[in-house]
Amino acid sequence: EKYSGIDIAQNCIDISEKVIKKLKIEKKASVQLLDATKLKTLNTKYDLIISTWFTAGNFYPSNFSFEKFKPGYNMSTNDKFTSIFKQAYELLNPNGEIIIGSMYIDNEETRKKQEDENHSL
Repeated sequence: EKYSGIDIAQNCIDISEKVIKKLKIEKKASVQLLDATKLKTLNTKYDLIISTWFTAGNFYPSNFSFEKFKPGYNMSTNDKFTSIFKQAYELLNPNGEIIIGSMYIDNEETRKKQEDENHSL
Protein backbone atom coordinates (compact mmCIF):
# COMPACT_ATOMS: atom_id res chain seq x y z
CA GLU A 1 0.00 0.00 0.00
CA LYS A 2 1.09 3.51 -0.81
CA TYR A 3 -0.41 6.77 0.42
CA SER A 4 0.00 10.08 -1.36
CA GLY A 5 -1.16 13.52 -0.39
CA ILE A 6 -1.40 16.92 -1.96
CA ASP A 7 -1.77 20.42 -0.61
CA ILE A 8 -1.70 23.90 -2.06
CA ALA A 9 0.22 25.29 0.93
CA GLN A 10 3.97 24.74 1.03
CA ASN A 11 4.01 24.96 4.84
CA CYS A 12 1.59 22.02 5.03
CA ILE A 13 3.81 20.02 2.66
CA ASP A 14 6.85 20.83 4.82
CA ILE A 15 5.07 19.69 7.99
CA SER A 16 3.88 16.49 6.29
CA GLU A 17 7.37 15.68 5.02
CA LYS A 18 8.78 16.10 8.54
CA VAL A 19 6.14 13.75 9.96
CA ILE A 20 6.76 11.18 7.22
CA LYS A 21 10.49 11.28 7.92
CA LYS A 22 10.01 11.15 11.70
CA LEU A 23 7.76 8.10 11.39
CA LYS A 24 10.13 6.52 8.84
CA ILE A 25 7.36 5.82 6.37
CA GLU A 26 8.98 7.32 3.26
CA LYS A 27 8.36 4.10 1.32
CA LYS A 28 4.64 4.20 2.14
CA ALA A 29 3.76 7.89 2.08
CA SER A 30 4.54 10.92 -0.05
CA VAL A 31 3.24 14.46 -0.43
CA GLN A 32 3.47 17.06 -3.14
CA LEU A 33 2.52 20.66 -3.72
CA LEU A 34 -0.47 20.73 -6.06
CA ASP A 35 -3.52 22.89 -6.61
CA ALA A 36 -6.67 20.72 -6.52
CA THR A 37 -7.76 22.22 -9.84
CA LYS A 38 -4.90 20.25 -11.42
CA LEU A 39 -5.74 16.79 -10.04
CA LYS A 40 -5.73 15.22 -13.52
CA THR A 41 -1.96 15.81 -13.69
CA LEU A 42 -1.52 13.07 -11.07
CA ASN A 43 -2.07 10.51 -13.84
CA THR A 44 -2.67 7.60 -11.47
CA LYS A 45 -5.64 5.70 -10.03
CA TYR A 46 -6.71 5.46 -6.41
CA ASP A 47 -8.91 3.15 -4.36
CA LEU A 48 -9.72 5.96 -1.95
CA ILE A 49 -9.55 9.74 -2.16
CA ILE A 50 -10.06 11.75 1.01
CA SER A 51 -10.60 15.50 1.10
CA THR A 52 -9.87 16.58 4.67
CA TRP A 53 -10.04 20.34 4.23
CA PHE A 54 -13.41 20.73 2.60
CA THR A 55 -15.45 23.81 3.15
CA ALA A 56 -17.38 25.57 0.44
CA GLY A 57 -15.07 28.56 0.86
CA ASN A 58 -12.02 26.52 -0.07
CA PHE A 59 -13.29 25.90 -3.59
CA TYR A 60 -14.91 29.22 -4.39
CA PRO A 61 -14.98 30.22 -8.08
CA SER A 62 -11.90 32.03 -9.40
CA ASN A 63 -13.95 35.13 -10.18
CA PHE A 64 -15.64 35.19 -6.74
CA SER A 65 -15.67 38.64 -5.13
CA PHE A 66 -15.53 38.62 -1.34
CA GLU A 67 -16.34 42.33 -1.35
CA LYS A 68 -19.59 41.78 -3.28
CA PHE A 69 -20.61 38.55 -1.50
CA LYS A 70 -24.33 38.18 -0.86
CA PRO A 71 -25.81 35.50 1.43
CA GLY A 72 -27.50 32.71 -0.48
CA TYR A 73 -24.82 32.37 -3.16
CA ASN A 74 -25.61 29.24 -5.13
CA MET A 75 -22.61 26.87 -4.89
CA SER A 76 -24.23 24.46 -7.36
CA THR A 77 -23.10 26.80 -10.16
CA ASN A 78 -19.49 26.73 -8.97
CA ASP A 79 -17.52 25.48 -11.98
CA LYS A 80 -14.30 25.22 -9.94
CA PHE A 81 -15.95 22.94 -7.38
CA THR A 82 -17.46 20.79 -10.14
CA SER A 83 -14.14 20.52 -11.98
CA ILE A 84 -12.19 19.50 -8.87
CA PHE A 85 -14.54 16.70 -7.89
CA LYS A 86 -15.04 15.52 -11.49
CA GLN A 87 -11.26 15.14 -11.74
CA ALA A 88 -11.19 13.32 -8.39
CA TYR A 89 -13.84 10.83 -9.57
CA GLU A 90 -11.87 10.23 -12.77
CA LEU A 91 -8.84 9.23 -10.64
CA LEU A 92 -10.76 6.45 -8.88
CA ASN A 93 -10.29 2.77 -9.57
CA PRO A 94 -13.50 0.80 -10.21
CA ASN A 95 -15.43 0.63 -6.92
CA GLY A 96 -13.21 3.41 -5.52
CA GLU A 97 -14.61 5.91 -3.06
CA ILE A 98 -14.29 9.58 -2.19
CA ILE A 99 -14.69 10.80 1.37
CA ILE A 100 -15.33 14.50 1.81
CA GLY A 101 -14.87 15.94 5.26
CA SER A 102 -13.71 18.99 7.09
CA MET A 103 -10.97 19.17 9.66
CA TYR A 104 -11.21 22.72 10.88
CA ILE A 105 -10.41 24.15 14.29
CA ASP A 106 -12.61 27.17 14.77
CA ASN A 107 -10.41 29.60 16.63
CA GLU A 108 -9.02 33.08 16.07
CA GLU A 109 -5.72 31.87 14.58
CA THR A 110 -7.42 29.59 12.05
CA ARG A 111 -9.97 32.24 11.06
CA LYS A 112 -7.19 34.78 10.56
CA LYS A 113 -5.22 32.34 8.38
CA GLN A 114 -8.32 31.60 6.28
CA GLU A 115 -9.06 35.31 5.84
CA ASP A 116 -5.45 36.03 4.86
CA GLU A 117 -5.47 33.22 2.26
CA ASN A 118 -8.81 34.29 0.77
CA HIS A 119 -7.81 37.92 0.40
CA SER A 120 -4.38 37.20 -1.03
CA LEU A 121 -5.72 35.21 -3.99
